[in-house]
Amino acid sequence: MAKESVSRTAAWRRIAVSIFTALAFTAGINFAFSTYITENPINTGISRVWQKWRMLERMELPVDWVVIGDSTCGQSVRPDLIKSETGETVANLCTVGNALVTNGVWQVQRYIDRFGPPRRVVALFAFETFERDGADLKSLLNQIPLQYGFWRNMPAKLPLTSGEEAQRLLQPFYSLYAYNLSAKALIRNLLDGQVASSAWRDLEGIERAQGFVMETRGEVARVLRESEIAAVKADGRVISMTPENKTALRALVAMSDEFGFDLYVANAPIAQRLYADRRFRPYFNSVNAELGAIVSQGRASRLIFEVPVQFPDEQLSDHEHIIGEAATAELTRRLVVEMRRLDANAETEAK
Repeated sequence: MAKESVSRTAAWRRIAVSIFTALAFTAGINFAFSTYITENPINTGISRVWQKWRMLERMELPVDWVVIGDSTCGQSVRPDLIKSETGETVANLCTVGNALVTNGVWQVQRYIDRFGPPRRVVALFAFETFERDGADLKSLLNQIPLQYGFWRNMPAKLPLTSGEEAQRLLQPFYSLYAYNLSAKALIRNLLDGQVASSAWRDLEGIERAQGFVMETRGEVARVLRESEIAAVKADGRVISMTPENKTALRALVAMSDEFGFDLYVANAPIAQRLYADRRFRPYFNSVNAELGAIVSQGRASRLIFEVPVQFPDEQLSDHEHIIGEAATAELTRRLVVEMRRLDANAETEAK
């Protein structure tokens, strides 16, 4: 009986060791994939959050302007032109729409923690970003290189359930499931002999451009298609800004008052054809009304580009992303002109 008991115990021990080994191996494979897919992204939107936060963490000197926003901002606001026009330095920290306004608020707070308040903060977002909710941002939290749980202590706190908190902690260990589409795309690319981009290598280029990302490829057919979709979706509607974005915008306005920086909330560029569409204009007016009601609460906060800067089809990659040297230069110079106008008005009012 004693031998049989020892044999049974040994058998259970072997089973437990086998299970533990399998789990550890699976977790290790998933963690390795999580690390690889972060540094060699299939989805450049996800990696853009990681890159811009890395850029912020690696900055050695303060700047005059901090620019936050989504991808429409990242590929339109050019720090090099702003510096040549004004002599002021700029960090373009814009990421993607799924990161909401909330991510931008966190970036501003992190910048202030490191360097103190900048002179100006520009927040440029596409109208569609304002209707995205917290689920989009929650999926990106692991791309932000701050201590776990940072979202509880930032302005515009992001509430997570205990289950969601656990998911954020454990996600690297089941990343093949969490990023299953990226895993499938990676396998296809490897079979086709395609090499993934390197987030670290791309980051170096982004840093040289102070965060600006030039896009040059456009497709007029896509501009037409996306403009029509946006017009149909907007027809007969007013904006339904999500609570997360409202909270973040209010926090940004409050930070402007607390830290003394000038805040400019700006509408993103847009296709001429979409802005001219009668189905779309009432919806866009409601965007301005929502933004204006929040921004007007701040002493040094302004809403700019209420009439958005508009571009022809050939200068866009869709209904709101501009491409090429000429379009990005025009948008950036229009931004500088607006800053100067507001500065002049402020000086006149102060006299």
